[in-house]
Amino acid sequence: RQAQDETRASHRVLLIDSDTVQLNPALPLWLDVEEFTKHKAQCTTSRPDALTHCELCLAHYRGEFLAGYYDDWALLERERLQGMLLVALERLVEGYKGRGEYEQALSFARRLVAEEPWREEAHREAMRLCHLLGEHAEALKQFEACRQSLAEELGVEPSPETVALADEIATRSGLSRPPLLPATARPVTAPLLERPDRLPLVGRRKELAELLRQVEAAVRGSGGLTLVYGEAGMGKSRLVRELAESARWRGALTAWGRCYELAAPPAYQPLVEALRASLPALDGMALEPLWRAELSRILPELATGEGTPPPLSPEEEQRRLLEAIARGFLAVAAARPVLVLLEDAQWMDPSSLEALHYLLPRLGEAPLLVVATVRAEELVGQGKEVLSAMESTRLPRRLDLGRLSAAETEELVGRGLELEQPAPRFSARLYAETEGNAFFLLEMLWTLVEEGALYRSEAGRWSTPWDESTEDYAELPLPRGVVHSITRRLERLPDGLNELLNMAAVIGRGISFELWRTVSGWTEEGLLTAGDALCGRGLLLAADPAAPGSADYAFAHDQIRRVAYECLAAPRRRFYHRRVAEALMELAPTNGQRLEALAYHWTGAEEWDKAAEYHHQAGDRARSVYANAEAVAHYTEALVALGRAPGPADPSFKYRLHLAREAVYDLLGGREAQ
Repeated sequence: RQAQDETRASHRVLLIDSDTVQLNPALPLWLDVEEFTKHKAQCTTSRPDALTHCELCLAHYRGEFLAGYYDDWALLERERLQGMLLVALERLVEGYKGRGEYEQALSFARRLVAEEPWREEAHREAMRLCHLLGEHAEALKQFEACRQSLAEELGVEPSPETVALADEIATRSGLSRPPLLPATARPVTAPLLERPDRLPLVGRRKELAELLRQVEAAVRGSGGLTLVYGEAGMGKSRLVRELAESARWRGALTAWGRCYELAAPPAYQPLVEALRASLPALDGMALEPLWRAELSRILPELATGEGTPPPLSPEEEQRRLLEAIARGFLAVAAARPVLVLLEDAQWMDPSSLEALHYLLPRLGEAPLLVVATVRAEELVGQGKEVLSAMESTRLPRRLDLGRLSAAETEELVGRGLELEQPAPRFSARLYAETEGNAFFLLEMLWTLVEEGALYRSEAGRWSTPWDESTEDYAELPLPRGVVHSITRRLERLPDGLNELLNMAAVIGRGISFELWRTVSGWTEEGLLTAGDALCGRGLLLAADPAAPGSADYAFAHDQIRRVAYECLAAPRRRFYHRRVAEALMELAPTNGQRLEALAYHWTGAEEWDKAAEYHHQAGDRARSVYANAEAVAHYTEALVALGRAPGPADPSFKYRLHLAREAVYDLLGGREAQ
């Protein structure tokens, strides 16, 4: 009888006592909740089959748990399981987007919206994916669905971030703004001229499409190097900024490195900047202690204090450092596809060029794309030789930017001035003068606005004094060239702003607020107001929040800085260089990272004793990381400075400089120079 009772009990579906009801665990039942939970546990991003398990979660989730029952325990379990479903959907969207499979990602983003219609981030992701697939009108319909859901469910409007995304998609795709976007007052000035970096991209759709194909190939694990050539003002920087934004939409990490003309930054500086921007990802990767220690020689933030790598021959140690740089970039790319943007590679230091050349063969099998912009007309010396050598391997791709056409110039005029109707005659006159150079065109528009030859009414209509009387706007007082245009704008600055801009030109392309304040002696509030004024005139740009680690301010274009610097009288230029050098020493007297900047500014100040000392130290540091060409240049500058210093040179110091330079020539194999 007991056996019979046990048999009956083992076949019962429900086991019930005074407190609980449960399914009999002894029965061979298939439970969708159990399968769902099991697969959800395998959805971790570290598993290569995580997306498969996430999809199996969706297959087993066929509706709310015990829909229609409202006991407390059922509600809690229902919310728990739905929360697990939302996490699985988020990972599917992120995973398929990371692979470049946007249609699949969009289907899961829409499922996420269906599950929680008031989740704005899900709506934004669906909008981005529609835009990436070329379905721009659908993206704006998604915005309207988001607005309607929020109004019905919560009684609120979309957040500023969602509104800004809808506006950006409309602008990028040339569609009308959604009618329910908040109306903005029509400005009397031209705000897009103040921020040319925010102007919609004009005339580069073919080039952008090609670069995006390369980004998508990199996302799939096949990266490379692309060199974007074009003369100054062709819009290279604007193109790569658009590329960076589009890459972020595709789930790639973007890292910037910039090269500099007038200043002499440390060796490997653009690559160090790019790695520094990637530090959060790099810290999370398992970089072997040897390579981490080696990389910390140029990136001190990575130092762990676990000792130094064993000594090798100089040639082997140099190769080991190059290998560490390569492994650092590859480690970042292993965590997330990476787009590295190197601006103004015509000024790249020889060591960075060598490291890039060393990395090049590895890029084809890594989710890592490097894009470098180059001004061919300013590419000389070793930089020209190294880039030519890289191109001869057929590994890097080349993209040449030409000038804008007459139609593209007309479009840029319309975008820059936010015209409701085209202005063909006015645009044709500007095209004839600028010959399709985008930067010169925007500078010319600024000049006309500031001089009152182009003005805007309260109703938003742009006019010139010749609108009614001219056939071809031949009377427009246009500048004779881009330098003349910039000079005219700088001459109209009030004295205080003019002096601040000149100090900034001496500081460098990227301007630290604290250094600028120390050099100028202005109060913090006063300098902030002045900085806003210079940004409002389109001369400076404030830091981009999307680019961590960037300087507080930067010149809107390097040509503006170059003109401002070259217009300075020699005595004032020397005075500002001395002020900057003194401020650097005041702010960070023991910071070895600023050796090269101190050498540069003491040289500009013609303080020859100090210039010789800091060039010596900068040469020693370059030599310690096998930046041999830079080391030779610093030792040579130190010897030149010694020769110009008042009084007799210290023979022992001069001898040490010659010995140090001879040792580097030995490593380079330059026997005659040695």
